[in-house]
Amino acid sequence: MNFNEIIGHDRIRKNLSDTVKTKKISHAYIFDGPSGIGKEKTAVAFARGILCESYSENICGECNSCRLTKNLVHPDLKILDLTVDEDGKQKASISVEAIRSFKQEVYLKPFYGGRKIYILKNAEKMTTEAQNALLKVFEEPPSYITIILICDGLTRILSTIRSRAVIYKFPALKPSELESYLDKYMKDTENKKVYSSISGGSISKMIDLISDEESLEFRKKVLEGYTKLIKDSSRASVSNLFGSFMNSQDKAIDIINMLTLYTIDIAYIKTFRNELVTNVDMSGELKTMAELMSIENIYNIEKKLSALYERCMSNANYKLAVVSGLLKIWEEIHG
Repeated sequence: MNFNEIIGHDRIRKNLSDTVKTKKISHAYIFDGPSGIGKEKTAVAFARGILCESYSENICGECNSCRLTKNLVHPDLKILDLTVDEDGKQKASISVEAIRSFKQEVYLKPFYGGRKIYILKNAEKMTTEAQNALLKVFEEPPSYITIILICDGLTRILSTIRSRAVIYKFPALKPSELESYLDKYMKDTENKKVYSSISGGSISKMIDLISDEESLEFRKKVLEGYTKLIKDSSRASVSNLFGSFMNSQDKAIDIINMLTLYTIDIAYIKTFRNELVTNVDMSGELKTMAELMSIENIYNIEKKLSALYERCMSNANYKLAVVSGLLKIWEEIHG
């Protein structure tokens, strides 16, 4: 992986490339942003640039370090996921013990080059105790060390850690950038524009959707149930959408996200910002919905969907939460 292979994030890539060229490498970086948008790939490209023996506008690809980093076998580049234990089991958090063990390795000098680079994935999952244990390295780092924290949720990183690191906030990728990825790596994909629009700016989510052959059909069924609820003044109109929630409880959050994006799209259509629409294949239906709903309706429904999300994430009675949430949305339109 090098900078030229990364989709999007042009400004960040240029800044990191300039950093490598000037050799003004910090001891600590935080790459923050949603999952699946290229943070880890950018971190690897940055690390390869730092370790390259003849870096210009990009890695030379010929030196011994480049050959080693290409296959991620360079002894001075480590990518760690401390949420996975030695048996391969996933843990909910990164413990203070895991960070203490990591710190022991940090203080070993480089094997090959003049710098050691660690990329720590899921850094937002460090417990407070683990972060305080890591703080010592950030306060008094060895001269040869660079640590890159990959996280999805900067606010979960202690301010004492944040203040001692260079922070890059990675935005979600644009639909056009996701479509470029498909053109480059998955040329035979059908419905590229739809997949790139509904993936929330995440390459990994887009790939998951494409891999699930029923994903578009499921989305269609959910949104048909939603439009029926909006159009039909009978309380029974909630039944189709309720059925989707009941038959796919494991996808409840995905369903709520679909409904939220669709509701936002209605607002975009209503305010003549069609270029921002996510559900690009449903523009005709969205125009009909925009005629049936006021801006106040849309705003209130978004709040009700947010409340339903919170209830589904809590230990609330699932069936009751869904029935109550959908009826409140129905009442907003027809009550």
